[in-house]
Amino acid sequence: MGVHPLVVRRLVVSIAIIAALFVTLAASPPARAATDGTDIGNGIIILDAKVTCPGAAPRLLDSTQAAAFMQSWLPTSIFGKVLSEKPPSNLPICHLAVGDRWDSPQAGELRVYYASDGNTVWVGMPPQHLGAGANVTSERWIRSPFAERTKAAFNGHGTLTPVATAPSTTVSSPRKTSANNAVSHDGGSSSWGWLIALLVVALVVLGAAVTMISRRRRRIPTA
Repeated sequence: MGVHPLVVRRLVVSIAIIAALFVTLAASPPARAATDGTDIGNGIIILDAKVTCPGAAPRLLDSTQAAAFMQSWLPTSIFGKVLSEKPPSNLPICHLAVGDRWDSPQAGELRVYYASDGNTVWVGMPPQHLGAGANVTSERWIRSPFAERTKAAFNGHGTLTPVATAPSTTVSSPRKTSANNAVSHDGGSSSWGWLIALLVVALVVLGAAVTMISRRRRRIPTA
């Protein structure tokens, strides 16, 4: 006894709806939670930052903005050759409390100083443990090697260079950051895998249904 054509049509419509839903999910991966942080390389994950400047209300940098700021000078300060240099004593100094995770699931906090005369930018750190064996043993200042980039990031409009996940060290092209623009992680590969599997099943079921209908019609005697 064959399958009624109405049942087959309903089955095909249901499969089409599910396939469309998976296409939508694959095209729009879920947004990254703010607590995930932003990787700036070398196992350093930046969460966010609170900025306090003399004569101004405290403000917050989100994970991407704070990461763009730290990335503009911290790797060079640690792994490069940058001379120590204090800012002029008449410049106001801003304090940043930067949430981070450095080769550890435990969240920590980096304390950072910032000063600028409008053109040159100085960044510094008080004595503290950074992570992965890196320490600041005494207050240290440097002139930012990328002043414009650091200044823009400090104001929430920096350029973040996304880093590849281990084991690759390839760096992708820069992306602009703003208060409403965060970098999301790639989450589409697994969705596409489910989508392909679903489409294969749908094709198999559809082919079987068509075959059954065709055989049923052949068995119906002609008048």
